[in-house]
Amino acid sequence: MSDEDARLRRRERDRARRANADEAFQSRLADEITQLFPGCPPERAAAIARHTGSRGSGPVGRSAAGRALDEDAVTLAVVASVRHLDTGYDVCVPKTLSTLCDQAVFVDEAAGVSLSPDTVPLEIDRFR
Repeated sequence: MSDEDARLRRRERDRARRANADEAFQSRLADEITQLFPGCPPERAAAIARHTGSRGSGPVGRSAAGRALDEDAVTLAVVASVRHLDTGYDVCVPKTLSTLCDQAVFVDEAAGVSLSPDTVPLEIDRFR
């Protein structure tokens, strides 16, 4: 077997190993989400875990705290999901800087969206 073939086989084994590790992490993360947020539907917890635990998804799932299933990191993942799926955050951001979205109240009557700093905590409370 040539060196190139050996490297290719090693890359394939490494890719499979990483995929298995990612699946295991995502399963543990989904379990932790349902522990911390018993009102969160299991399908939603699994979706949050898949997104958060995907390589390249961002700092929460890939950080040491995220990989250790630190309560704050898991909570940040759920907050991010609520922010993007259950509030008007994604409508607000294109209109202004995201930091302003966190500090002010935005109402887009045409889209029927109202967003304030209180929106995310209220939305996430239904998962607790």
